[in-house]
Amino acid sequence: MITGIKAKNKLVILDACFSGNYEIVPGTIINDEEWLEPFVNSGCAVFASSSKSQESCLHPEQGVSIFTYFFCLAARNCFTIKRETVSLDRIREVVFVLLDRWNQAHPDMVQNPIFRSNIGGTIMFPTKDPSIYHVNTVVSDHDDYMICSVEPVHFANVKRLRVRAMLKHEVTPEELAAINWKIIKEVSYADVYQSKIAEKRFKGKPANIVFCFFGYDIDDMTNSTYAYRTTWTDHNQDRKHWYAPSKHSMDIQDIHIDINDGYSSIKAFEKAHTGDRQTIIGEEKRIVAEVIKLAQNVIGEYNEYCNSEIDESELISRLKSILPQIEELFFEESDLDIPPTDIHDWAYACTALVGTVHDFTYFYNQKYLNTRTPENRRQCMDMTISRYHDDLNKLEEESKKLGI
Repeated sequence: MITGIKAKNKLVILDACFSGNYEIVPGTIINDEEWLEPFVNSGCAVFASSSKSQESCLHPEQGVSIFTYFFCLAARNCFTIKRETVSLDRIREVVFVLLDRWNQAHPDMVQNPIFRSNIGGTIMFPTKDPSIYHVNTVVSDHDDYMICSVEPVHFANVKRLRVRAMLKHEVTPEELAAINWKIIKEVSYADVYQSKIAEKRFKGKPANIVFCFFGYDIDDMTNSTYAYRTTWTDHNQDRKHWYAPSKHSMDIQDIHIDINDGYSSIKAFEKAHTGDRQTIIGEEKRIVAEVIKLAQNVIGEYNEYCNSEIDESELISRLKSILPQIEELFFEESDLDIPPTDIHDWAYACTALVGTVHDFTYFYNQKYLNTRTPENRRQCMDMTISRYHDDLNKLEEESKKLGI
């Protein structure tokens, strides 16, 4: 019946005695042709109120079952967070935390919910009023340079801006300082803020500090490879700190200039180690597909541990053969060539996801057990799973942009 429902993802909530007596079939497998589209956030999740040998108890004060009460409480709490979406996995995490506290306080009314899923990732619920503050930027083109972005890095009562600019020709330090002053005058009153509070505090006021990062081409902007980094502050700031001298710095026209003496070497390295577009796409897709499959296995086993179906020692035993495979793929992905600029963001999303999955290897690995308590391991694992779901969605978004 459920498989006949055409929705991409489905959530089944079972509030009944012995409702944890179920299994869930494997989900969609990633393939090279369709890639992430049919996999991400696709499948079915089942959340049951009790284990296969447990009754579903009524809450003594709320008039509903213990599970329903805490599930609704968790959902309400999660939706008060100012995010555009709330994940099912985050709700699951809060339900387990709340019920764990309940079980400790009420040993005669213990309730162990069971959560299983074959969804590639999780279900993302849009919030009704996320109240998300969207940060603006500034882009402008000039004869000698181009402003590629202006970012707010305000702190306390100091209005600070970070500017990334692309020079159109070689410059002397004096010419760079002159260009820098043009940029300061252009962006000083820019309406870029991290939040509504920052906008209220700084709107209509000039910048107190402007940091500029200069490169010579789009690759520099994409790879954050800069030939010069400059700092300007007004006279109310600690200039001894911001204008601290170094071997490769100078002060010209009241602008503190740091010269990257390794810029040419970095550019030569990038040129020599930038890989072929199709080769990198093929290798990233292969590695990421394997990593995702292993991540889903880890999460599935971890869910059984959270369900109290297995203990921690059994979880560690089950993951013993999986974690080394993740480590091997992590180092293999790390050794890939630098991606060309046009697939930089997509390749970075692949790297971020692989790195997040590699973090799984630190929590239920025999080598690191003495570094954390069981409670801390669960907290770290829950946070990493949440980050994995975010990374998965980000990679799908970048893949759609490139038609991959």
